[in-house]
Amino acid sequence: MKIAVTGGAGFIGSQLVDRLVADRHEVTALVRREHVERPLRDRGAAVVFGDVRDEVAVTRALRGAEVVYHLARAKSHGGAPAAEVQSINVLGTATVADLSARIGARAMVHCSSTAVYGSRVPGRLITEDTALRPDSAYARSKAGAEALLGKHTRDGFAVVIARITAVLGPGCRSWLPLTRSIGRRRLPVIGAGTNWHHPADIADIVEGLVLCGGTGSRSAVYNLAGPDLVSAHDLMGHIADELGVARPWSIPAAPIHWYLRLNEPLQRLVGIELPSAAGARFLTGDRRLDLTRARTELGFRPKIGVRDAIRRTVDWYRSQGLLGVSRPPPRPPERA
Repeated sequence: MKIAVTGGAGFIGSQLVDRLVADRHEVTALVRREHVERPLRDRGAAVVFGDVRDEVAVTRALRGAEVVYHLARAKSHGGAPAAEVQSINVLGTATVADLSARIGARAMVHCSSTAVYGSRVPGRLITEDTALRPDSAYARSKAGAEALLGKHTRDGFAVVIARITAVLGPGCRSWLPLTRSIGRRRLPVIGAGTNWHHPADIADIVEGLVLCGGTGSRSAVYNLAGPDLVSAHDLMGHIADELGVARPWSIPAAPIHWYLRLNEPLQRLVGIELPSAAGARFLTGDRRLDLTRARTELGFRPKIGVRDAIRRTVDWYRSQGLLGVSRPPPRPPERA
């Protein structure tokens, strides 16, 4: 099968490309950076350079594709202005959807984010029907992209939305600042740390995306996450254990919550995040995802638990020299 992947040089995109090539599909990756051409070509993918808002480049990348995976995105916490995030994530998605339908693709799998639910939905499991309450520029852009995709659903063209959780695993750099801060004893638990997270390993997310691409002509929305829920206290504690350092201490949560409340109107007015707002939002987040629909309709059964996902991530950081540690410290005894 011929498959196109936008954002094919990213963390998730590159590993999805590897999986699709291994499954003997003919894969074309749309990328923005020329220096990634050789690695992708060496791994068996064709490469097209261009922006997802550029119809000419997108048309070249999608030509002949039966399934299109749309992973290209901009992140506000990466320093991009809110207007740029909105343009790439919404206008870019519209361009890919329009052209996917026009070229005769069977399906487009749009990689969205569980951030569309908002960072805090305490007290209940989040299903795909839970109301969207995005509270960051990035989350609003992903919710906006989802909203426009509804008009693209038609006979013979399915739009599958995969709402992806925070992802760990080899190749993941987004967790590196947090991991380094815990290793240097600079990052405390905020409050009691009883808020919930639902991360996933990259291998399980790639498997979920492959399943999303095999749904036939049926449009749907799916939550994709790992098999384990974990409290913020234990999440940070597991990272500390893997690093061989003491577990983080706690600080009062109220000042952090006020900081985030201040960030929201300023972000809307100025278009940028306050320093460390994205990290604070993540650490105080409270989301527990219901995977029933993905399990029932796709057969999605994530296998890699939180501790193993953290271990795989930290081991990769060490192998790349990203932690400044040449060899791992002795592992602490398992905690009950």
